[in-house]
Amino acid sequence: MMKKFTKLLSLLLAALMVASLTISAFADGHPSVVRIQISGDVGSMAPWAPDGNGRTNVFPEIYETLFYQETLGGDPVPLLAKGYDEISETEYRIYLNENIHDSQGNPINANDVVYSYTTCTAEGNQKPYVGNIESITAEDDYTINLKLITAGVGALQDAICSVRIVSEKAYTEDKMGTIPVGTGPYVLKEWVTGATITLVKNENYWADGNRAVIAQANCDEIVYKVITEPSQIMISLQNGEIDYTSAISQADITHFLEGGDLADQYMVKYQPATLAQVLFFNCSEGNPFADVGMRHAVSYAIDNEAVLEGAYEGRGAVSHAFAGEKSADYQEKWKTEDYYEYNPEKAKELIKEAGYDKGLKVRLICDAIPAHVMMAQIIQLYLGQVGIEVEINSYDDALFNTYRYDPTQWDLHINNKAGAFVVQQWQYSLDARLFGGATCNFLVDEQWQQLYETASALSTHTPENLDAAWQYLKEIDPVYSICFSYDYFVGTKLFDTFYLTDKDFLIPGACVYAD
Repeated sequence: MMKKFTKLLSLLLAALMVASLTISAFADGHPSVVRIQISGDVGSMAPWAPDGNGRTNVFPEIYETLFYQETLGGDPVPLLAKGYDEISETEYRIYLNENIHDSQGNPINANDVVYSYTTCTAEGNQKPYVGNIESITAEDDYTINLKLITAGVGALQDAICSVRIVSEKAYTEDKMGTIPVGTGPYVLKEWVTGATITLVKNENYWADGNRAVIAQANCDEIVYKVITEPSQIMISLQNGEIDYTSAISQADITHFLEGGDLADQYMVKYQPATLAQVLFFNCSEGNPFADVGMRHAVSYAIDNEAVLEGAYEGRGAVSHAFAGEKSADYQEKWKTEDYYEYNPEKAKELIKEAGYDKGLKVRLICDAIPAHVMMAQIIQLYLGQVGIEVEINSYDDALFNTYRYDPTQWDLHINNKAGAFVVQQWQYSLDARLFGGATCNFLVDEQWQQLYETASALSTHTPENLDAAWQYLKEIDPVYSICFSYDYFVGTKLFDTFYLTDKDFLIPGACVYAD
């Protein structure tokens, strides 16, 4: 009898513990902890180091920008700034909120904004966002003058929605490599390199009574878990080790879609991807792909349908241009034009003409995103069939985003690219003004640069000029766009509504959670 009572008591205590955990998990109507899978670590906590998957996921909760965008190509929404006036098409006056301070209590004023921009520019890792800035100055403590070099399409949004702002005093103390000091709604609690990043609510947030939507703090703690293996992501989600992922493998996603065995247990959102999956050629002098014929050969050698099927289970579409099909200025006629359709015999002819028919070994690098690794393996197979041996190297975000700017480290690399406008997508990789006189993959081509600048300027951004730039870009082929996939966002029933940025990264603090 006593044993039965003891067992019953143990069961009751266990039930009470579960109940107490359930209650604490929703203190004040918000979950106490939300656990998010990410595919790469941040590498560094410094605000302007090279960005990757980890940083773009984590940093919007720690650091803030002057404005942000809620949708791709949307109008700037005030965050640290409260508004701006247009003086001319290349000059703006920005008005800063007057009560901003960071998580350590350091006040933020116009001089800190100028310092953040000039230091970000000097460090050289955010060129697409600051490369078009001619000058930024403080007019008084809370007013900033911004001058752009050119009035390009999307140039203002890039300039005012992308640079993380910090206190000059805080940054000069230790550069924030391991301890970030931002103005955001969360602060760093713990960072276990390569494993977890834990943030807790910033109890000293500067705009507590009037927060922007992106700056809500609807959970007490966020734990980002670095998990790269597809099978482990699936196991972690089912075991309750994570609450959200956007990296479920294409093979596993069917479990969560309508009719799947897990469909009623999770919240799922899916949509055509904004990002195109692309292959960059190293166009530096002396590299085999400095020869445009070799670039054409590789483009002909790859069966894009096979890549889409193998890496994304066929969920998506092949590319017809190095241009986002969701971009505002995309031209539908490009879908009907030739774009290096699979032709291995043509590829072999071009390889022979270039003098590499006796064999060639090249290095292909990518990040650790599972679909990118699979893409690399499929490309390796297809290039092998035309006589090109491919060595694959997959790196974490920090190393990948360092190596891709070093021409000695690779011959081909896989990446994903998008822009609110086609010309923005081109700018981020192919505007020589941002990369020391060449594209990001080391191509020097004055005709391309002239066509791009004409197509991207506000005054000459016409369909005709855009098409002329694309036809020439297709001919010189420095980057080959392979496919678009679907993006899948999977969360537990903890969530009611996902809050995704304009680039489709989850902001846990701004999500709406179930009661």
